[in-house]
Amino acid sequence: MMMMMTTTTMTMMMMMMMMMMMMMMMMMMMMIMMMMMMMMMMMMMMMMMMMMMTMTMTVTVTMTMTVTVTMTMTMMMMMMLANTKSNAEARLTRWNGTFLRESAEIC
Repeated sequence: MMMMMTTTTMTMMMMMMMMMMMMMMMMMMMMIMMMMMMMMMMMMMMMMMMMMMTMTMTVTVTMTMTVTVTMTMTMMMMMMLANTKSNAEARLTRWNGTFLRESAEIC
């Protein structure tokens, strides 16, 4: 019985992980298009963290930030290789518009 339970939980976990990965990919796509804004946000966030949080917290935050940056960079390279210039530009403009609208709504 216990083994059965563990297996089911494992499968569920795997499913969740897959879903998370997909979500991350989607987020990365958005991030690539908003690279400049992301950079600016990061700078601001860094400043805020330095002022407010403790050193340990800042370290963790910086680590996460660096990871995200590297991921975006890799994704960017892949996109560059995959798409033509015109296609990329069109996609960029479209996504930018949607993202900006969403951000405005949130604010």
